[in-house]
Amino acid sequence: MAADPNHVPSLNELGAIQLSGGEIDAALGSFERALSQAEGSQCPQVLNNLACALLELHRPEEALQRLDQALTLEPGYVQALRQRGVVLQAMGRLSAARDELLKSLALQPADPKAWVNLALVHQECDALDEALECALKALELNPDDHSIRWLLATLLLACGRAQEAWPLFESRLFAENAIGLYAYPDLEVWLPGSQPPPASLLVVAEQGLGDCLMWMRFLPLLRAQCHRLEFCGPPALQPLVDDLGIVDRFLVPEALEETTAERFLPLLSLGLALPDVLPQAPACLRALGYQPPPERIARWRQLRQSAGESLLVGLHWQGNPQAEGRSHLRGRSMPLEALRPLQELQGCQWVSLQYGAGVEQICAADRQDWLVPWQGLVDEAPGLVDRAALLAACDVLVTTDSMVAHLAGLVGTPTLLLLHHCPEWRWRPDASPGLYPNHIALRQELPGDWRPLVVDVAARLRTGRWHR
Repeated sequence: MAADPNHVPSLNELGAIQLSGGEIDAALGSFERALSQAEGSQCPQVLNNLACALLELHRPEEALQRLDQALTLEPGYVQALRQRGVVLQAMGRLSAARDELLKSLALQPADPKAWVNLALVHQECDALDEALECALKALELNPDDHSIRWLLATLLLACGRAQEAWPLFESRLFAENAIGLYAYPDLEVWLPGSQPPPASLLVVAEQGLGDCLMWMRFLPLLRAQCHRLEFCGPPALQPLVDDLGIVDRFLVPEALEETTAERFLPLLSLGLALPDVLPQAPACLRALGYQPPPERIARWRQLRQSAGESLLVGLHWQGNPQAEGRSHLRGRSMPLEALRPLQELQGCQWVSLQYGAGVEQICAADRQDWLVPWQGLVDEAPGLVDRAALLAACDVLVTTDSMVAHLAGLVGTPTLLLLHHCPEWRWRPDASPGLYPNHIALRQELPGDWRPLVVDVAARLRTGRWHR
């Protein structure tokens, strides 16, 4: 590069390094410079890489144009065919994505990446058997790839084959796209199955708050095997964990060095430590018997009295947008506008439990006065215990797949859970029946079509059919 700043292979390689390091804008610049100097056979590869950067910047139409240019120059360019399938999937054009990936595999059948991409397309189409077949083929070609093993684990879980899934599920910790733990203690990890439970164990939270809330119910089962159980997680969880009394000590990540544990275990490895855990989910939830502090519930109930006998309905529509970059979570959130027909229901008052992303949609709504007059007090009380108390004061919650759905499950609030066409494994009856006995799951028949579900919700609220 120093000798020739316009050297195409060097610019292309630099862009690839920047792209893998998350420097997307810089990568785009490197690829564009390379393209301006590229000639002949160099162009298709640069165009393909440029398309990858454009997709990362959420510019799929431009990415598709660049891939079309690459394939015009080299019609059999396998990487561009595969990437075209990836882009089409991101655009929601699943049939076209599948066709492109099949073309790619016809030319290069031993490409594990293409088999993974095809598995993801089948998964998003809710064709789980086909997705499993593709993931198994990818693993056969690349048996040590942790990302493939993690994908296979989630597909097995969705099919209700948990015993096969849990050992593979450990690959989530080492996969290229791993989310990671909240903290990494200077301890050896406990290996369930090959080692007896240690006398003192530290469980470390991972992934989102919803995952933490779902899996925390099983900590008492683990505590029964150890003399002392500590839990390290985000500070937002501490008041809730302390109220539940399910561990001997809670540690925030910054205080991790204070642990007295012998070994540690990532939270989602409870499936490996307790292989039959999912069928016990309802019983574990009942055993917790969580009730938020009565004085906090009383505060919200006093505020709602001004509306007389009206139902108090909680609303939540938007999950974490960063998580929804993953194909299996794409489309799980809905716009607030989709809930607009509910505004016309008589005998209901509405309270938003939305926080962070999605709140801006309230200001953009045609009617901003349809929420309870004390909505501002809710927005000023974002802690989990206050949110749990508000859920306990609600008659029913209407929500998409999100942390709030898990919190309502913990509290026991009757919940109408609106799921997209291809829900995550945990919400599938074959995977974890009765995960939250208070939830009624309503699932899209067509991708992106929330209207029938909202009509169903309105009918249930009118007739009182929100209890399971």
